[in-house]
Amino acid sequence: MITLEMFDAEQFLLEMDLSSEHKILDLKNKFEASVVIWQRKIVQIDNKSSSPWSTNLSMDKRQQLEERAATILQLIKQEFPGISQSTLDISKIQFNRVINHITLY
Repeated sequence: MITLEMFDAEQFLLEMDLSSEHKILDLKNKFEASVVIWQRKIVQIDNKSSSPWSTNLSMDKRQQLEERAATILQLIKQEFPGISQSTLDISKIQFNRVINHITLY
């Protein structure tokens, strides 16, 4: 649905099954991962943009998808502020603790 020309993030959420915390958290995890993946792809393409064969259309579409995923993620966070931390947030906390623990020694 987020690839359609006429996209409405609020309507998208209305059509999703958000009947349990588990389903909300699953959707939040998917969109958080999507944002990270699209951002990485944009950076990869941007780094290769010096090539004469690169296409701006592809870059524009990738940016549009990243923006849409980020908008949905923001709406989820606003609508469900008490929802558990996402898998990405938990991983960031755990990874930071490991790094801090290693640097202390």
